[in-house]
Amino acid sequence: MEDELTCEEMRLLDRADRQEKWGMAWFYLMFILLVCAAGVFFWQCYVWLRSAEWPTITLATIEVQPLGSEWQGLNEIYQYVLDMPLALTLLLSAVVAGWVGTWNDGETSTQLYSARKKRDNLLRKNNQASTDR
Repeated sequence: MEDELTCEEMRLLDRADRQEKWGMAWFYLMFILLVCAAGVFFWQCYVWLRSAEWPTITLATIEVQPLGSEWQGLNEIYQYVLDMPLALTLLLSAVVAGWVGTWNDGETSTQLYSARKKRDNLLRKNNQASTDR
């Protein structure tokens, strides 16, 4: 085993650290979206229990502006998303955020594991050397 990390291993470790930070940011976004979706849904349940009438809340009812594109198909998709229930829209957004946050480049996972193991061994060796002095 070598006594130093190669340039490629250092870049790989740096990239993994950045991915972990972004992964946590996406996780927090997912959590916030899930809490908002639950809040909207439970508010709708509360209103329904009081009035026996289900309140329909969509992105269109909270006045999200349409795109105004000349592409008719894109406008239909956009209108469909605007007409979806808000709780479902938030839930689907949370799923996407969770998926993006956990996505990782599978090809580098074995290289990353060996680089981390090598880094940990070097750190352990350096710590032992400093305590032996």
